[in-house]
Amino acid sequence: MSIGAIFKTIAVFLMQFWSKIPPEAKDKIFEEILKQLEKILRAFYKKFKDKQSSK
Repeated sequence: MSIGAIFKTIAVFLMQFWSKIPPEAKDKIFEEILKQLEKILRAFYKKFKDKQSSK
């Protein structure tokens, strides 16, 4: 089995799994992902600004 076939199998599995999740749960998943992404980006921006001001 090639690496491409493995990735395709995984992608198909994930799509089938995702299609079975109710819309309300998908909304909560997206909200949580966005919250965590915002935390990461804020920390990155703060670190970047601190680094720029220390030059």
